[in-house]
Amino acid sequence: MSFLQSKGQDIHFSNVSYSPLNLNPALVGANHGLRAVVNYRSQWNSVARPYSTFGFSVDSRFNEGRKGYLAMGVNFFNDQAGDERMSTTSASLNAAYHVILEESHKLGGGLYVGFGQRSLKDMGTWSAQFDGTGFNSSLSNQENFEKMNLFHFDMGAGLLYSYEKSKRRSRRSLIQNRINVGAGAYHLNRPNYSFIKVGSEKLAIRFTAFANAVFQVGKSNFALEPGVYYAVQGKSQEIIFGTYGKYVFEGSSRYNSNSDVSVSLGLFYRNKDALITKAMFSWSGLSVGFSYDVNTSNLTAISRSRGGFEFFLQWAMDSPFKGKSRSRWR
Repeated sequence: MSFLQSKGQDIHFSNVSYSPLNLNPALVGANHGLRAVVNYRSQWNSVARPYSTFGFSVDSRFNEGRKGYLAMGVNFFNDQAGDERMSTTSASLNAAYHVILEESHKLGGGLYVGFGQRSLKDMGTWSAQFDGTGFNSSLSNQENFEKMNLFHFDMGAGLLYSYEKSKRRSRRSLIQNRINVGAGAYHLNRPNYSFIKVGSEKLAIRFTAFANAVFQVGKSNFALEPGVYYAVQGKSQEIIFGTYGKYVFEGSSRYNSNSDVSVSLGLFYRNKDALITKAMFSWSGLSVGFSYDVNTSNLTAISRSRGGFEFFLQWAMDSPFKGKSRSRWR
């Protein structure tokens, strides 16, 4: 993936929509009253020491009214990369306000503020330390490291349009139609990201754009959940697109979306990099998902098509912090 070939690039998950606050700050409180998500990813096991990423987020709505509501959340991730064990940690506070335009339409804006930390446990090996016959650790690497650990302030923002069919379902409909379209920007303050004493490495702004949806097929228990996700940061970019196929079992509640029992299988493609197979099981607001990247890039000869394994756990329910005037959105 091109992100791995550049300095100072952000983490990524293949289950993009299930790492919502890394996709768009305006997704805080957008589709669930209260939501918590845990993510884990391990990749490049066959190339080097595995790259591993852990993420966690929780967000909730507050003071829901008929005209709109405030939502807040926290987001955290830690990434361990390569043989040098470069560690990147981020923690942020997120806030968004969603305006209800009509019965099924709303527009939201969100922002986040937080901090990031970057550290090196090993300075690695450098070309200057090869003496002609092999690596010589007594030779200088000729790099002027000022520190092995640094902190920085971080901020970003996003916009989101959401459509969701009324919560009131007929006995012949177990599935809600939904559409999300959004754009966001991360690292708007361009923090310094360099370990080198002389000069600086400004972290490039990461711009994101996405659209995803849930469409019931006729009046059946089957739905399609297509999505397309785009990110660009400096000279690197990523495009992921594909769809889930979802089946909702007859035993599910027809009136409470958090009581659905469903199984989903998905096939997505990361442009010029990997084919992504996905599976998810959902029950009573709890969703468990897995994905595996089958590498298709030029790295295939080394990776033997083994990209990365990913897992997520999501729990969603109605918000316990509702205002006096109940919103039409849950």
